[in-house]
Amino acid sequence: MAPILEMLGNAADDWSGTIGQLTASVGWASRDRLSDATEVTVPTLMMANQDDAFFDPEDLRATADRMSDCTFVPIPGLPHVSLDPDVLEASTRQVIDFISTHRRG
Repeated sequence: MAPILEMLGNAADDWSGTIGQLTASVGWASRDRLSDATEVTVPTLMMANQDDAFFDPEDLRATADRMSDCTFVPIPGLPHVSLDPDVLEASTRQVIDFISTHRRG
């Protein structure tokens, strides 16, 4: 662990960003999202990474099912965040296709 902390330098001394993110995640996860979902009336794209340890894909699917116009896209075999260029490209393509389909004008 020491070599990693050494590489991080001053960033390792300031945990406020990490603590802030964890606090926000716990707050988000502890709130009833299902009742909020019925209030969403705009076209929505919800993408869920299959192996996400923070946001359970089945909970996200249940939320998407309550929304009036939600496209749910499960992404198999991925954790919370993927830096794999192929995955990022495929995810970006999903977003672009969704926006192209739903844009007004």
